[in-house]
Amino acid sequence: MKKKKILSFVICFILLLGGMLAFHRISYGERYSILSSNDFYTSFTDYPLEQGTRYEQEFYAGDGKFHSFFLKYEIYQMGDYQWNVQLVEEETGRVVQSWIQRPEDVPEELLTEYKITEPLDETYKGKYKAVVWSDADLKAVVLKGSNVNTLLEGKMFINGIEADGDLNVIVTEVITVYITILYGALEAAVLAALLTWLVVCGGWGKICGGLKRSVGRFRTHKKKTIFYLAITCV
Repeated sequence: MKKKKILSFVICFILLLGGMLAFHRISYGERYSILSSNDFYTSFTDYPLEQGTRYEQEFYAGDGKFHSFFLKYEIYQMGDYQWNVQLVEEETGRVVQSWIQRPEDVPEELLTEYKITEPLDETYKGKYKAVVWSDADLKAVVLKGSNVNTLLEGKMFINGIEADGDLNVIVTEVITVYITILYGALEAAVLAALLTWLVVCGGWGKICGGLKRSVGRFRTHKKKTIFYLAITCV
């Protein structure tokens, strides 16, 4: 009988833990999370990449680990051209990372991700800026954005002058998930022990028996029980 109980517990534990993993009830390690986004409110205004025009979009990267940011473009025609993108610390002016963007590298959904691969200053808790410009007039590509302010913690500047509106930007960070495999295993063990007690150890029968005895006592002493309940309520 003891072996049967242990075997039942192990089977329940494995099934429960496997189900949690299969249905993503258990998460662990690091995950990418959208920290801020104005994608729903923008993409209605075109900002052309003209020679001598420099766009700067502020955003806050949070206290987590800054992972990437997205900008949105619309490509009218492919060709042999390129433009520049930089990530800059807003307060210090330090250039964190630079990219050369080509039209063929813009995904079909037009949102282009810029992943941070250079070391970040972990003591810096201020805003960042996405800076975009071209060394030539580009008629075949535009930045997407809005003509009203849509980002809570960030302003847009055109050639250093604050402008109404924002560029379409999405900011992601890496967060540590605290629901670990150990936590899931403990949860599965508790549930497996409960199921084993209910099914194998006669727990369900004990519960049903207890309910029947309670109902029987109530029927036998119905008048007294109702009297005591009435006094309690009063």
